[in-house]
Amino acid sequence: MSTGDASFEQAVQSWLDEGRVYHGERIGEGNFAEYGHFTQCLWYGTTHIGMGKAKSKNGATYIVARYTPPGNMAGEKPF
Repeated sequence: MSTGDASFEQAVQSWLDEGRVYHGERIGEGNFAEYGHFTQCLWYGTTHIGMGKAKSKNGATYIVARYTPPGNMAGEKPF
């Protein structure tokens, strides 16, 4: 969520920035909440990504992504 008019590029960059806290652990190990967007962006089996953006009445921007096939499978590594 952003309080401004965030772009898809900004969202993806923020997800990739999570790579600084990822150290190669399997999904579910460590603090997954801090690196889960990063590992999904790089997931080895994902071939398609769709993104959407919406703005709430209070001005917050929400950007979401769907991945096919999905990744972040517990116990696996992203690459």
